Amino acid sequence: MKRLHERERLGPTDIWRPGNYLDIAIVMGDISSFSAYVRDTPDQRMMQQILTAFYSQSRHAVHEYGGMFYQFVGDEVVGLFGFPDKKPGYVTDAVNCAKALLDIGASTSGHWERRIDRVQDKHGLHVGIAIGSLNLLPLRPFARSHIGFIGDALNLSTRLTGEAEPGEIVVSNAFYQALDEDLQSEFVENRPIVAKNIGTLRSWRRLAER
Repeated sequence: MKRLHERERLGPTDIWRPGNYLDIAIVMGDISSFSAYVRDTPDQRMMQQILTAFYSQSRHAVHEYGGMFYQFVGDEVVGLFGFPDKKPGYVTDAVNCAKALLDIGASTSGHWERRIDRVQDKHGLHVGIAIGSLNLLPLRPFARSHIGFIGDALNLSTRLTGEAEPGEIVVSNAFYQALDEDLQSEFVENRPIVAKNIGTLRSWRRLAER
């Protein structure tokens, strides 16, 4: 947003314009077995330091690849690509950001486990990516400083994130079709996902070992 402001002289009301935005890529990632790490960490200050580092690195990764950081929800990071501007190749940027988030997640959980007594069953981040329309609307009457997105694509990315195993990226079929052939070759078709209140989903998985 700062870049848009400086380059095109756009103000907050120009960038944060309520309405429906098409083809927004949503990248979601959260720490595998986060509750177990928290449960097994008696030192609250240490946990805060680790999470602060994770938040800082994740936010930087979203910005580094040209996305807009949207929010943290506990241990979950959410970035948007294709908003507020659609740069060429933004779907590729979304995948590259997801890969960077996997590295950050692996580093975070590895560092965390080395500082606690119990061995953890799962490590790293799992990431879901969907693409679709999002509706930007005020969360308070006449407010531009309190706004948020709603849309099926957010719900879909949440389901895909839950489907991904640690170190994996699971993407919607629409997002997969938007990728170039080189990136498509990194993914294999996933089994159908039955998602409550959404339906049966076709998706693609980038395996951790790749």
